[in-house]
Amino acid sequence: MYRYQVQQEDVDILRQAMRVYYCRVELLNHEMQVVESLEGNIASDSFNLDGESDVRRTYNCDIVVTNSTFNVGRDTFIWYDRYIRVYYIFYNQLTGRKHEYLLGTFSFVDMSYSYSTTERQLSLTCEDMMAEFNGTKGGIMTYSSNAEVTFKITAGQTYQEVLTGLCEFAELSSYDISGIEDYTIPYDIDWETGTTFYDAWSQLAELYGIWEFFFDETGTFVWRKRPLSMGEDVVLDSAVINPLIVSEKVSDTFQNIYNATEIWGYEFDLKDDDRNTSVCSGGTNATTDNIFDITLDLYPTATMDDIDNFTYIGITVSGAYGRYIRINNLETIPIINHIGNIGELADNTYVSGQKYVFCYRRTLNGEMETTGVDANTYHNFYLMGQYQAHGYYEETDPEIPYSIPNIGYKITNVLNNDQLISDELCNSQAQYETYNTTVKQDSVTLETMIIPFLEPSQKIRYTLLSTGETAEWVIKNISWSSQSATMTMDLYRFIEDYQDYYERRQNA
Repeated sequence: MYRYQVQQEDVDILRQAMRVYYCRVELLNHEMQVVESLEGNIASDSFNLDGESDVRRTYNCDIVVTNSTFNVGRDTFIWYDRYIRVYYIFYNQLTGRKHEYLLGTFSFVDMSYSYSTTERQLSLTCEDMMAEFNGTKGGIMTYSSNAEVTFKITAGQTYQEVLTGLCEFAELSSYDISGIEDYTIPYDIDWETGTTFYDAWSQLAELYGIWEFFFDETGTFVWRKRPLSMGEDVVLDSAVINPLIVSEKVSDTFQNIYNATEIWGYEFDLKDDDRNTSVCSGGTNATTDNIFDITLDLYPTATMDDIDNFTYIGITVSGAYGRYIRINNLETIPIINHIGNIGELADNTYVSGQKYVFCYRRTLNGEMETTGVDANTYHNFYLMGQYQAHGYYEETDPEIPYSIPNIGYKITNVLNNDQLISDELCNSQAQYETYNTTVKQDSVTLETMIIPFLEPSQKIRYTLLSTGETAEWVIKNISWSSQSATMTMDLYRFIEDYQDYYERRQNA
């Protein structure tokens, strides 16, 4: 359960020698109002919660059909615009109270009937609200007029503005967007008619590789940074988890392991003389000669106002130490990197004689800021990289299971992603891909008594039955059937979360 705070009563219920629970399903109309309770009609069910799938929650059930209201039809329980909410209710035998756990809010996807001389049964396949936005049951972007055929966002818009606009365009009744305050869209993006909202959200999430999005158990759309940090508390420790274990299966795989990743991104086409120059001087010393002086025919006037915000300019650089760019002897403009500070540009950032792309920006992180740049100016040139964005990362940390030191040699994966428009974005994605194929390979599958409040990406502390080793593990997915009274939980060993991993390497 998303953001659920585990209480002592939850632990007390798990520790009961005999646990009594049942399933209740609420039928909702299109406005998410409860119109009926299906308690007592559920013959069997199964639930799956997968943190690595676009549809995080799925629910299947067999319903005993008692009357015609269970037929498929506009005026019955089962129709296109109906939804269900599924609860598991546990009895606390010490207090006599019932404790409800909401598993999810689901949309009907498939249904089938089976008949016999003694029974009539309806089988339902349900998915969380992402089914309404990934093309399964709609979610296609459409527009109000023939003239308006794209949903367009422009470079420099904030993530908050864009995501809020998309959520309102999708007519979401509830959404929770966090962790995006300092991020802007790096380039123009158009989504044509026929694009799904899921595809649009995915493209935005891939730009920086640090976010996830999903629908929580209430049907609320959630956008957040991937959770967990080194200092974050575990949800449950081994004192609670271990007594609930039915079986343990430790597994490793040597498939798809890469401890180095190379990514090729967007390739710029700046052939015109007004956006591209091979005539450049300066940049030969970090302190005494750190200005790239260039001439561009498009800008003959005595002001920088002629250059549009987010204009890309290609320069064949004349030195390895450029900190500023000066066009046509106009004002000197600082060059920044992703941190936003000209002082963070490392020596020998450039190779003299190579072509690099710079993006002219009148804003920094979407604001008229001066932090890290000249006190009297707010505009800058953002270093994108060479003409084709490129990133490369090697995992050399001996604490990472499949790093180069532990294997003894490099295993390189080469990927192409033309949505990544700068070296920074390619490097970030290369780190993330390498993280996924080194850190997350050490896994264990547990069969436990049902723990109804756990979520993917939560961290638990567990003592392996096979070795006696106690370690922290991260939940990947959970599934169960109420008839078996147990659940299956896939975990990977927690070494460090990607956000810690990413930030540590950024600051190295």
